[in-house]
Amino acid sequence: MIVLTLDTNGVIYRDNVQEYKQEAYQVKVKDTTATGDTFLGYFLSMISQNPDNKFALTVASKAASLAVSRKGSLLLSRFWQRYAVNKLDIHDK
Repeated sequence: MIVLTLDTNGVIYRDNVQEYKQEAYQVKVKDTTATGDTFLGYFLSMISQNPDNKFALTVASKAASLAVSRKGSLLLSRFWQRYAVNKLDIHDK
């Protein structure tokens, strides 16, 4: 499995069978502190709960978008995880 983040160009996932590209969500960037950590943490968390790689990319991308739209690093708890999946005011691509 390879996951390559491409900054504002999204992320590419590739394994032996599948390849996906998740576009980046367009948000006003306030701070990029811990964005990569947020993305990776959410991606791994989603993969461990549900092996749907495309869903994991979507959730991780939403969480990273939420993180950069706030000043300072943001601890994204379970509450924020649900928020990122269900409530984030960003249109799915």
